[in-house]
Amino acid sequence: MRKIIFISLLLLVSCKKNEEIKDVDTILMSIKNYTCDTRIERFSNKNVLVFNAKETYKYPDNYSICFDDDTNISYINNILTIHNGKTGDKKEISDYQNINKNPLFLSYFLNTYFNNRSDVSKDSSEVTIVLPDNNSYLYKATLKTNNNVPYSLTYFDKNDTPLVNIIYNKFDFESL
Repeated sequence: MRKIIFISLLLLVSCKKNEEIKDVDTILMSIKNYTCDTRIERFSNKNVLVFNAKETYKYPDNYSICFDDDTNISYINNILTIHNGKTGDKKEISDYQNINKNPLFLSYFLNTYFNNRSDVSKDSSEVTIVLPDNNSYLYKATLKTNNNVPYSLTYFDKNDTPLVNIIYNKFDFESL
């Protein structure tokens, strides 16, 4: 009788783990719009640069990131705009095509993850992917989730050295 109870519990636990993994995929796939406060850490040989920003994404292709130093980057209707609030300088790039390849935005990771399932490893709270284009500088990325909500995205070089870590605070999103 104890064996049957033990096996039943073991089956329930293993089923629960698979359900959690599915939930992470379901949540990540369903993100339509999101807003979050981010802490961006850029690692170098000598120091760590830290930036705080508010990141916003609105489906299908509206992106913005507003840094604490009043620098704003936005992408709306195929126009990339970079605005320095301190100096008033503003630069617009029409028909900008590479926004989906910008690692500052979570959508870059998500697009890569859902379009390239061959180089993926995951568990219930962490997904690691090898990035396309054989770039030795940005070679792979790991997204960590807490209760199926993104909380940290780290990019690594080919030597597994972390280069950029993005911590998501107050991650609010709408589902499809």
